[in-house]
Amino acid sequence: DAFVEAEAIIRRALAMEKGEPDEEVAIRMNNLGTILQSQRAPEKRAEAERLFNQSVAIMKKLHGEINARVATGYNNIGHLQMEQGMFPEAEEHFRKALRIDQTLHPTPGNVDWDDHEPHESLARDMSNLATVLTYQSVVILQKAFLD
Repeated sequence: DAFVEAEAIIRRALAMEKGEPDEEVAIRMNNLGTILQSQRAPEKRAEAERLFNQSVAIMKKLHGEINARVATGYNNIGHLQMEQGMFPEAEEHFRKALRIDQTLHPTPGNVDWDDHEPHESLARDMSNLATVLTYQSVVILQKAFLD
């Protein structure tokens, strides 16, 4: 299975790392988290979330909160939580990613539109947030209907 092979390769690469974790280690952790998330096993998802959080922590330490890779990490955590029905937690992470990307890529609401085109990461973040809000609304409606 390709996932098993990919997981083994990235684990070997991570095991070769020495010293303080750097950006490359954080990227490998994020990639391993994505592979584990794709396998959909509960124990793999738990490890994926731990890896995503570690990757974000490393990126924040290296670059601060306002960084595109930190936003990507928050989106990855949000997707993992959304898949598990953890909608409020996912919403929180999607909002964090959106705030970061709004800071990195100003929009027409706070700069001259002619000088700044919207960045694709903003569309991704808004779509993720809209999706989790929709899921939350569906759950609320289902509960109201069943009660």
